[in-house]
Amino acid sequence: MGSSKVRRAVFWTTAAASIATLTLGAGVTGVGASPNRSAAGLRPAGHARASVFPRGYTVTVSTPATVDAGSQGVHAAVCPTGTLPVGGGVYSDSPDLDVNIGTSYPSTHSWLGALNNASGTAVMMQVYAVCIKQPKATFSVWGSTFNAAAGSQSVGSVTCPEGSFLMGGGVYAQSSDTGVNIASTRPVTTSEWEAWVNNSTGSDADFIVAAVCTTKKPSHYALRIGKKTRNPKGTDTEAFVLCKGTSVPLSGGVYSSGSDLRENVNTTAPAATESGQHAWDNYFNNGGNEKNTIQAFAICAGA
Repeated sequence: MGSSKVRRAVFWTTAAASIATLTLGAGVTGVGASPNRSAAGLRPAGHARASVFPRGYTVTVSTPATVDAGSQGVHAAVCPTGTLPVGGGVYSDSPDLDVNIGTSYPSTHSWLGALNNASGTAVMMQVYAVCIKQPKATFSVWGSTFNAAAGSQSVGSVTCPEGSFLMGGGVYAQSSDTGVNIASTRPVTTSEWEAWVNNSTGSDADFIVAAVCTTKKPSHYALRIGKKTRNPKGTDTEAFVLCKGTSVPLSGGVYSSGSDLRENVNTTAPAATESGQHAWDNYFNNGGNEKNTIQAFAICAGA
């Protein structure tokens, strides 16, 4: 399956000219303009109540960007000075089954996202970053490179060093082809991040899985797992998980039981209920011929 040797992750930087944030309240930076697609009443992370946050907790989001039909859009959400990214995600305003995430990954001081638009219509995307103040002496990012063979689904995972706690993770597909997409990305345990990649193209493509780790366990730290949700064929289905009480998501993702190369992640991002309870929300596209189940995951913490 390719290399499983863990090494320090290679980071990518993105020009800040296309990045902007809107301050929405104490400790929270985010959007208020994103359309509300959630059938469960979830809203963008900026609507969450601004209290009981870990030190320096901030959610930032890139300005809305258009991704033209048949192309890949790449953008980033930048963390404020003095903070580091521990989690993040990509939001798409389109339920089209041909609009899927290709990359959701930590960069040096930002979160990088790529949205593959294989549909015939332009769509909008935004990238989220979850940032906190974290002493560099306790903070590390580890990654490993794997190979996604042409016409196949491949998996890779990275584990934090012994004595460390997983804060978040992501996957970077080293391809600009709209046929290389994320099939699953999630915290498996409190020390391991896993990602599955679908490669429906005729060429192999490498991908990097990263784990963001800390030697200092956050207060009220917990891995939250949502209920299994049916994802019928031909649908774009929501799956979310709530953080307990007033805790907030550091990171999150979604897992699918499907193996069809047309079953991919459409959206994964921090969110909140209308009452302000924090959550991690996902949309999953099932463009295949089989029904499957999807399940949301989140790592949550409090002050």
